[in-house]
Amino acid sequence: MPWAAHEKVLKAHETVLKAHETVLTAHEKLQTAHGELLTEKAELEATLRNVTRQLAQRKVTCRAS
Repeated sequence: MPWAAHEKVLKAHETVLKAHETVLTAHEKLQTAHGELLTEKAELEATLRNVTRQLAQRKVTCRAS
């Protein structure tokens, strides 16, 4: 393989490695954000269940009065 072609292949390889590293970093950030969103969703669902339960109890209390 001629030297110029070898250099071109090495540069392309470096470019691909850098792009791969960038994609991995972005993927890690997205995974972290996704995990945080799932946690927030679970917390909001728990809050919604509690509020719904409280409202249902108030309706029962108001009807009993």
